[in-house]
Amino acid sequence: MLTIPGMGPKKVKAIYDQLSIATVGELEYACHENRLVDLPGFGRKTQENILKGIDQLKQHRGQYLCHEAMQVARPLFDALIASELTARVALAGSLRRRQEIVEQVDLVASTTQDERLRRTVAKWPLVGEVLISEPAHLSLQLQGGVKADIHLVDEVAFPFALHALTGNQSYLSVIEAHATQHGYTLDKDGLRRGNERVACHEEEAIFAALGLSYIPPELREGLGEIEAAARGALPRLIDERDIQGVFHVHSTWSDGMATIEEMARTAQGWATAIWDSPTTASRRAMPMVSTLTGCANSNRLIDRANEMFDGLTILRGVRSTSSPTAPWIIPTTS
Repeated sequence: MLTIPGMGPKKVKAIYDQLSIATVGELEYACHENRLVDLPGFGRKTQENILKGIDQLKQHRGQYLCHEAMQVARPLFDALIASELTARVALAGSLRRRQEIVEQVDLVASTTQDERLRRTVAKWPLVGEVLISEPAHLSLQLQGGVKADIHLVDEVAFPFALHALTGNQSYLSVIEAHATQHGYTLDKDGLRRGNERVACHEEEAIFAALGLSYIPPELREGLGEIEAAARGALPRLIDERDIQGVFHVHSTWSDGMATIEEMARTAQGWATAIWDSPTTASRRAMPMVSTLTGCANSNRLIDRANEMFDGLTILRGVRSTSSPTAPWIIPTTS
């Protein structure tokens, strides 16, 4: 934590002593929960600066959370589509596999105008610096520090390049060996049986030709998924349509940033549970919810939100820990 700009030994010790935070990841999570706001010598502005410092640290290390990398990749993806110099564009690499930590953004673009496309991309405001500009490869440092590689291919090679640039090395080794066992050669340029090319317009056709069920990008890690695909035994991945509710959120009655009504508007169609915390980790909340009266007032707002919004069920909850300052549990009705 000492490598974070603005974090000296005294601040690090205070955070450790009072919140038991020992890692940068824990510190970032605590900042997002507003747990530093009421620490002596900190405050909201200091907390914001610490978050900015953590962002700078991550950029320097070249590691980004998946959703952060996706926020950077989306404008680049959209710009490539809008340029009208590409036929198809797709995310690749660890970002397409939805890895938790991503080191760079990878995209595959099919084009017949690679030179013009490279000149155009170099002028975009979102590009900080062009690191490499070759006929088949454009490497960029985007504004904000994230590295992005754009792999340029023709339309015929697009599905094969996308496949090769998505899976990790373990996955590629196994699937290439599987192709060889079945009389094929598979690489980023195509699928061949002897000297004959096998036409595949989409990735699904590659798997079908090899006698495999389609393997979602998230599973391409070389962890037995190819054997499972050969047996037709791949699991169905959870997607956003499967999520029916969120069961631990905080409101402005404790250290949250949104009111109960604001969260209710956002969560229509879901079930959610609000757990505001009268604990030492949330001292700002204690005057509000550390009494039965406070809980009753919060519950009335929850009842009101349940009446206001159709297709929404808000469950009540209180999180409390035993400590010298709070040696009790507050009962609530459900």
